Amino acid sequence: MERIKPALIKYYPPIVLGLADLEALDDVLRAAVKNYAVCAGDYRYESVAELSAHVGKKRINKLGFEGSEPHTRLNFATYEARVYVGDDDLISAGLFQKIDAILTPRVRRLSIIYDSRTWLLIGATMGAASIMVGVAFMWAGRLPQAATSILPAALLTAVILAGVTWSFWVSIKGHSVIGLSSAPDNFLARNRDQILMAFVAALVGSIVTLLVTKLLG
Repeated sequence: MERIKPALIKYYPPIVLGLADLEALDDVLRAAVKNYAVCAGDYRYESVAELSAHVGKKRINKLGFEGSEPHTRLNFATYEARVYVGDDDLISAGLFQKIDAILTPRVRRLSIIYDSRTWLLIGATMGAASIMVGVAFMWAGRLPQAATSILPAALLTAVILAGVTWSFWVSIKGHSVIGLSSAPDNFLARNRDQILMAFVAALVGSIVTLLVTKLLG
C-alpha cells in the first residue's frame, strides 16, 4: 500500500500581473523546478525575457508556467488563475508559498465585486427593502406613492442585472490580465475597481434615499 500524496492547488480571483511579477515568478520557478518553460499561445519559452521580446504586445490574457520535480503548473487564462504543485512535502510547500506571496497582492482590489453572488445578495436585500416600502405605502393607504416606488425599484433591478452581467463577463473573459510592459498603468487603470464601487454605492444610495423620502414624505 502506498499513500497518494495530495497536490497543492489554489484558484485565485481575477488577477492583474505586471512584468515585474512575471519576472519574480520566473526567478522562483527557475531555481526550484526542472524542465522549466513559459508557455504562451503555440510557443514555449525559456524565460519571461524571451517571451516579452518575442510577443511584442503590452498585454496578453493567457500564459502558463510549468516544470517538473515537483510537477508545477501555473495557468493564467481568460476564465481562471490557478496554481498547481503536485506534492505536499516541505520543498513543494515552500515553493507554493513563494508563488502565492507573489500572486496574492496582485488580486484585483475589491475582488468581491467580481463575484455574481455579491450582486445577487445586494439585489435580494434591496429588492426586499423595495417590497417592504411598497407594502408600507399600501398599508398607510398611500397607493400613488406605492405606484411611484416601482420606478426606483426598476432602476435598482437594472443596476443589479448590469452588475451580474459585468462580473460574469470578467469571470469568463477577463479573469487574468498579464502585462508585458514595464511602464506603470495610468490612474484609471490602477483605480477602476474603487471608481466602479464608488459609482455603484452612490447610485444605490440615491435610490434608497428616494425610496425613504417617498416613505416619509
